[in-house]
Amino acid sequence: MPEKSTILIVDDELVSRYTVEVLLTSEGYDLIFAENGREALEQAVEIIPDLMLLDVMMPGMDGFEVCRRLRADPRLAELPIVMVTALDDRDSRLRGIEVGADDFMSKPFDRAELRARIRTITRLNRYRRLVETEEKLVYLANYDMLTGLPNRNLLLEQMRQILGRASRTRQEVAVLTLDLDGFQKINDSLSHEVGDKMLCEVAKRLTQAVSTVGATVARLSGDEFVVMEESDNLVKDVSYMAQRLLDKISLPMTINNHEMVITASIGISVYPSDGVDAPLLLKNADTAMSRAKAAGKNTYQFFTAEMNKAALERLILENKLRFVSTLMVFCLPP
Repeated sequence: MPEKSTILIVDDELVSRYTVEVLLTSEGYDLIFAENGREALEQAVEIIPDLMLLDVMMPGMDGFEVCRRLRADPRLAELPIVMVTALDDRDSRLRGIEVGADDFMSKPFDRAELRARIRTITRLNRYRRLVETEEKLVYLANYDMLTGLPNRNLLLEQMRQILGRASRTRQEVAVLTLDLDGFQKINDSLSHEVGDKMLCEVAKRLTQAVSTVGATVARLSGDEFVVMEESDNLVKDVSYMAQRLLDKISLPMTINNHEMVITASIGISVYPSDGVDAPLLLKNADTAMSRAKAAGKNTYQFFTAEMNKAALERLILENKLRFVSTLMVFCLPP
């Protein structure tokens, strides 16, 4: 069964409110009533109706002012408003359109017209909400809610398209993974709110830094970002880009009255020499980024095959040490 539409009826006359109630009760709507403009505004904010029938001539705050205030509220800016008036003059209707009314009806009501108009408007409003919900779900699936940048899901799709094009044109593509140095200390010492604002500022700086070359910027997770660039002179262009990103990020920033400086480490992998698919390129860029951090941070490193070899050897050594430590625990006398 479809969800009931809620209609807010605003009229200072009891007889008018009763008339609308009689005409619409059998239609299955949830009818809410307000006797004046101020009550209408309060009800609208509280229930967010599907439609408002708004009388023009009311003492105190008239319908024009109610409509104007509703349109100024982002939560109610799209609320369908039908202004109801006994006035049939052109100036009143023009004024209603100027303040944001969607439609007009005249008193006394024509029963068939009232029902037909409300059916049409509520149906269109339900459809609009479904479209908005679908669009929001698509956005949530593809964009990072904090920074507004593409997330991992959208990045992988963009990389698939770009790498496919690069394969056909025999062009190189650079993938830069960027991780902020010491970011966890910001969260621990100044709060997650400050940390979130810092991430938004970093996202803004990255976007500005690459705007002239059309590179892709995304946020993978936490304080890790990705920049992807296509180039005919890749080593030179990407080296310049990486240093530009480091310089841009390390500029002082003030957040919640705290002046601070943050640096970053960048790892770079290149298509096709370091990988031919998105997951491998991201993995190798991440390996290079770890080497950049080990080299002192606030720098960048290109991926090399030796890095994977060194990482594997380090993993084997760590596992051996963990195994030896476990044996020593078991071998200790009780």
